[in-house]
Amino acid sequence: MRHRGSSAALCRFVIGRAKEHRFAGIQFNAVAERNHRAVDLYQRLGFEITGTVPDAFRHPTLGRVSPHVMYCEF
Repeated sequence: MRHRGSSAALCRFVIGRAKEHRFAGIQFNAVAERNHRAVDLYQRLGFEITGTVPDAFRHPTLGRVSPHVMYCEF
């Protein structure tokens, strides 16, 4: 499904629903720092990296990677 815009569409939908329900924002608790496509997408949609947990995730092929906590305030 890469390059078809489905991830961005899903994220925009979730943001829209959260706003409809008067949430203050959305937080993603574990976005792998090495998942550059996801990090870039979320940042384009207004998310900021608010913290990083060093080497907290064991990736099956990359070894230990650090997940970001990302937040988008409305």
